[in-house]
Amino acid sequence: MGLLLGLASSTKSTLIPLALGVQAAVVLSSGRGDLMRTAGQLLISITASVSILWLVYFGEGMGTKLCELELSSSLFVNWISRLIGESGLGCLPSALPPDLLHGIDFQKQEFETPSFPESYLLGTWKRGGWYTYYIVAWLVKTPVPTLLLTAVGAVQILLNLLSRSPPIEESRKHEHASGPALLSSSQAVLLIGPVLLTFLLVSSQTGFNRHLRYLVPCYPFLFLIASSVISKHRATTSRRLVCCAMVSLQAFAFFLSAPNWMSYFNLAAGGSKNGPEVLLGSNLDWGQDIYGIERWKKACKVTDPIFVLVQSDYHPTWLGIDCYSPKLGKGRGIAGPITSYETAFPKGWYLISVNYVYSNGSSQRDWLGSQFREEVPAYTIGNTIHAFFVDSAAIARINGVSNARSDE
Repeated sequence: MGLLLGLASSTKSTLIPLALGVQAAVVLSSGRGDLMRTAGQLLISITASVSILWLVYFGEGMGTKLCELELSSSLFVNWISRLIGESGLGCLPSALPPDLLHGIDFQKQEFETPSFPESYLLGTWKRGGWYTYYIVAWLVKTPVPTLLLTAVGAVQILLNLLSRSPPIEESRKHEHASGPALLSSSQAVLLIGPVLLTFLLVSSQTGFNRHLRYLVPCYPFLFLIASSVISKHRATTSRRLVCCAMVSLQAFAFFLSAPNWMSYFNLAAGGSKNGPEVLLGSNLDWGQDIYGIERWKKACKVTDPIFVLVQSDYHPTWLGIDCYSPKLGKGRGIAGPITSYETAFPKGWYLISVNYVYSNGSSQRDWLGSQFREEVPAYTIGNTIHAFFVDSAAIARINGVSNARSDE
């Protein structure tokens, strides 16, 4: 456990407090008579995790004192540094690699920087974030059958706790169950605790909200909670049929969205087509649909020039696609409004990421994409690249919309 959690923590700093919580929960799952033995095992596990972290960083900075760490986020300055100074622990060596702490500190500063790009949720742009962002994101990006199974599983575990059911071993003795039975209180904490801890940790950071991937550490526990519904303990035929139906619907949703899984949104959110109205960024588009541009070009027999503005540092021309980047000249918030739309938007096809179409227009790329917000795309590549054909009529419409926005 220590080795695995150490490796996991080295890939994502969100897992560090989660790993400590999981290891602490092991103490709760042991009997009173085994407490000392389990505490020793816990110490070995934590030591193994920390050792793995130092190995990943090649032991660089080992022996650095806590008072020598140059950290500047409010988390370290206002809380940890003060605690170290008042307790006199600053002379002790850092338990974690300094570079790892500097990385966490840098990430924390980004959450605290007022000039960081605005956050987007449910069609609204906002400076800062929402405490409910990751809850909403998880609810709309998870298939409905999985949500229902997880909710029923969580309720079932909580009801078992409230009814003070016997531990799993005793339950099997009395019920002679061949499969999973009721969980003990410590085992339930080990399942639900990491989920709550992860949600609380990421939701408390409201400097900005962008990526659902911050919740990834709690997904294995959510899957275990969902799977607890299909326990053989006291399972009736009707209950098994309902569970099988839910799992079948989950599989159906999986194949129905293929191969556009990254841009998936469940039916409660209006489906993938309605995704940009709910979330943007890596929750929807990270440039994955540029591979579909060539297929679209051949299928539609496109001969006009193609201008591409996608959410990716990997340009489609590297795939051999004959296209251009839109002219990023004068733009709102950069150097005043564009004076010549014929120059800014030459006739041709414009393939624009939904991240730019639904943007707040704060940069040149965002501004250009937002000019197409009121336009109806002729095609959509995958779920994330809108294809607009621009001619003189389209230029006139864009010009009128932009002038109206300027008057407002």
